[in-house]
Amino acid sequence: MADDPRIHATDHPLTAARGAAGLTVDQLARIADLEPTLLRAIEARRHRPTLGELNTLALALRVNLVDLRE
Repeated sequence: MADDPRIHATDHPLTAARGAAGLTVDQLARIADLEPTLLRAIEARRHRPTLGELNTLALALRVNLVDLRE
C-alpha cells in the first residue's frame, strides 16, 4: 500500500486500504452493504467507526481488522 502514489501518510487507514483495493467509496459501500455517506464520514474522520463497522469493512476489503484502526 505504501508504494501507491495516491495514498498519503495523512489518509485514514480505510482510505488507504480502499485505494489499494482499487475501489471507490460507492463500490466499497455496495460490497460492505453500508451507506456511502458513512464511509465518507469515516474517511474524513467525522465518524469514529464501531467495531462492527470496522469488521464489516475489513471483511469486504479482505484485510485484517487492525489494518483499519487509527
